[in-house]
This record gives sequence, structure tokens and C-alpha cells, in this order.
Amino acid sequence: MNNITIIYNEILKNKLMTKPELEKYIKENGDIPPYRTFKEWNKIGYQIQKGEKARIITKLWYLKKGKIDKTKEMSEENTTEKFILVKSYLFDIDQVKKI
Repeated sequence: MNNITIIYNEILKNKLMTKPELEKYIKENGDIPPYRTFKEWNKIGYQIQKGEKARIITKLWYLKKGKIDKTKEMSEENTTEKFILVKSYLFDIDQVKKI
């Protein structure tokens, strides 16, 4: 299961949209509604409004990079990458404002 599928299922589970509403949104916009983490919103120039709580709390896949041999420097040969599930707090577009 990928992050888009996880968010899709969470939108339905948390009753943020009905399945027909969500399917219509995807058909019109080509993607799921913009539920993003705090860090993702900041990266695109938005900040969470004061007092807002996450609409979705779930686990999403993130790429973790690390060293194979901790005594050597970080290099292409000494790097390992793996995906891990991380607890994530997602906010909707109406919970943010442009910086």
C-alpha cells in the first residue's frame, strides 16, 4: 500500500468525504485532496494556522537513509536506503495560510 492509498482510505475512515465525493474530486482534479504534513506545507510556503489540530493521524512511508559502516564517511557505496512507516499528522488546505 502506498501513501496515496493510505491517505485515500483515511479520508473515508475519518468521514472527511464520502466515497462518491472523493471519487468526483479525484476525477475533476486528477489527485486526492491536499492533506499534507507540517513539513510538507512549510516546504511549499504555507504555515499551519494557530490552534489547528491534524485532521488525519496515520502512518506513512518515508525513505530513511543511513550509513552501512558508521566509522566511514557518508558516500554512495556506504549508504543504505529503506522505507519505514512513520506516524504522520496531516493537515487540510483550509487549515493553512500562505507565508
